Order: sequence, then C-alpha cells, then structure tokens
Amino acid sequence: MKIESFNDFIGKDFCISLNKKILMISGKDHLKFLNGISTNSHGNINESNRNLILNNKGKILFDIIFYRFEQETSLILVADNEADELVDYINKYKLSYRVEIKKLKENCVLSKTRNGKSVFSFNSPNIGEEDLIINILKNGYKEDENDIVKYNFWKASNGIPSYPNEINSNRIPIELNLWFPLNFTKGCYIGQEIIARIRYKGNVKRNLAVIHSEKVINTNATILIKDKIVGEITSSFSFNEKFISLGLINREYNRVDEEVEIENQKYLISENIFKKINEKIVEL
Repeated sequence: MKIESFNDFIGKDFCISLNKKILMISGKDHLKFLNGISTNSHGNINESNRNLILNNKGKILFDIIFYRFEQETSLILVADNEADELVDYINKYKLSYRVEIKKLKENCVLSKTRNGKSVFSFNSPNIGEEDLIINILKNGYKEDENDIVKYNFWKASNGIPSYPNEINSNRIPIELNLWFPLNFTKGCYIGQEIIARIRYKGNVKRNLAVIHSEKVINTNATILIKDKIVGEITSSFSFNEKFISLGLINREYNRVDEEVEIENQKYLISENIFKKINEKIVEL
C-alpha cells in the first residue's frame, strides 16, 4: 500500500511554503535533551524525522520536523506561530543541559528538487513525501497559489492531517492516525505512558476519516448516523470541482462505505490510506 506521490499528482516543478519557522538547537546535550521531551529518536547526521512534543496527557504541544546536520547542532522546523512558544518551552525545561536555541530568518519550502541556493536541503520525513525536498532558503522564492491548493487537496485525499485544523493541542496523535512519529523503543518522554497505554490496553474514541462529497462541507459540521452525532468535520478542500473533507468520527463507525449524514446530505466514508499505512507500522 502506497500513497500516490505528490510529484506525480502535481506533474510539474513547484515551490510551496511550509509556513514554518526554523530553530537552530545546539550543544553537547541537545540530543539527550530532545530525546527526553519528544516522541521519536534523533538519528544520524544529515537525517531528518517527524517528531512530536506532547503534554503529560498525551496531547500534541508541538509538531516538528527535526534535521541533524552536525554532531552538536540540529534544526527544528515548527509552525510559524508556535516558534516563540517552543523556544520558551525549551529554555524552561533544559535546566542544566548544555543546550542553546535560537530562531533563524531563512525561509522553509517544499520542492521537487534540491535548490542550488539552499542553505540546507534534505528529504521530507513525512509519509507520502519521501521523494520531496525541504529547502532552507535565505532569499525569497516564487510560489503558485494553485500549487498550495493542490498540495492541501492531495494531503486530505490521502487522509493526512494538517496543522492547525487537525494537529493541535486538543488532539492525541493516535486520533489523527499519527503513529509514524511515535517510537516505542526509545527512552521515556513526556506523555509516553498515555500513548503506550492506548496502544497496548485500549484505544481512542474517535479517529480521522476521509469523506468525498459533491459540494463543499463546512468545517465543524456535525456528522450523523441515524440522527446520532458520531463526529465532526475538521477541514474541507476543493480542486477541479472535486471536494474532500477530513473529520473525526467514532471508531466503531469509521469504516469504508459507512453512510453518514452531514448538513442534510448522505455521504460514504472513503478509504484512508494514511491510516492504513500508519496502522501497519505498529501492526495494529
């Protein structure tokens, strides 16, 4: 099972802003410190990965991309409006660890190829984006608004959650089928006990579903089955007169071809490829 490459979906060169700020974290203890607060391990030099920082209830505080480019120095990519909060968080909890953190001014874009003017460039660690390149640029760049529309539609079609409609501080990663940033063999991190308990002893009430429709569905619309509220739409997208929505639905009803009612219209739940790939990773 594989997600169609965005390169194949868009069929041309592109440059899309990731709307992320870039933080440089350094010091002899920076990997040890990060391993204690984040859900994934931090690999070798010139490797990137997707990572989450959770609170003690297992909910998402920060969704980050991590890239290690030197023995004692790495980059963290985080949502634009969360950068200052993450800097404060790191400074608060680093205690005696030898760690320094600062914000960079460069731009962060997703591209088909490596840009010759990049300060840094590395493969995206995200599922479905393995052949895409994240470029860190000092100078400006040209961005096609239609490419952003296509990218968001492609993500939703495959069931990939996005910040902030799906990925936010109200969500546990497992609700969003975000298993791949969770490492169950690394050392302890904040929120690990909750995540492990859900995996081995239970599950979440709702998880993310994909719904195709004939028209735009409003965000926050209620999802019904036989007049019973079973979920809520989190985001909706359209492209070339096609419409797609993501929504959190009670697990027992979140199955392919289950009929739901939204805004007085009947729809069927579609296949969620991202969910299947992530569940295969942890062999659920």
